Amino acid sequence: MKKILLLLLCIIFITGCTAKYEVYFDKNNINETINIELDGNINDFKNIGDGEYIEEELLKNYIPVLNINNTYYSKNIDVKNSKSYVKLAGSYAYNELEHSSIINRCFNNIYVNNTDDYIDISLKDYICAYYGDLDLHVSSYYTIYNSNGEKSKDNTHTWNINTIMNEGIELRIIKKHEEEKKSSIKNVFSIIVIVMLIITGGTIYFIKRKNY
Repeated sequence: MKKILLLLLCIIFITGCTAKYEVYFDKNNINETINIELDGNINDFKNIGDGEYIEEELLKNYIPVLNINNTYYSKNIDVKNSKSYVKLAGSYAYNELEHSSIINRCFNNIYVNNTDDYIDISLKDYICAYYGDLDLHVSSYYTIYNSNGEKSKDNTHTWNINTIMNEGIELRIIKKHEEEKKSSIKNVFSIIVIVMLIITGGTIYFIKRKNY
């Protein structure tokens, strides 16, 4: 098999390239959307820097989402105005994250701890070559509690290629939705108020009874 380094970081092209990699953690699944913009017509690209051919094994072919089965990214290619726009999308369950093809191709040090309450992700020792610019955007239905990315907006954290190469990716997601958190806080507050009323009422009752 010819060398497969990375489908989305544009390492295969000796040309200008930008990639936006979006990951959304919904209630049950992890959804990936990869948008790649290339200078030129993708159908004309043949050479990698070392002289090997990309052909079917990279963006010209369908690529598995996970390294344990034959589920593939859906793919759409649009060529216009001397540019190629490639969109790939795929999804999988939380407990399949450590089998992600992208993660396993690009990181030597992979740690995923998926529990009922949270999921911890640590990806280090980035090994994929790249050409061009890459941004990783992670958002979640649940609360992103902590990460070494930059919080770009509510519950969305962003990494650029320099951070990924130098620091890796650190992320913890608490499996409780913001509305569920607010509801829990409201319930706790209600219980406290009720307890305080009972205590206050009981105290007043015993004081009056003692006076009589």
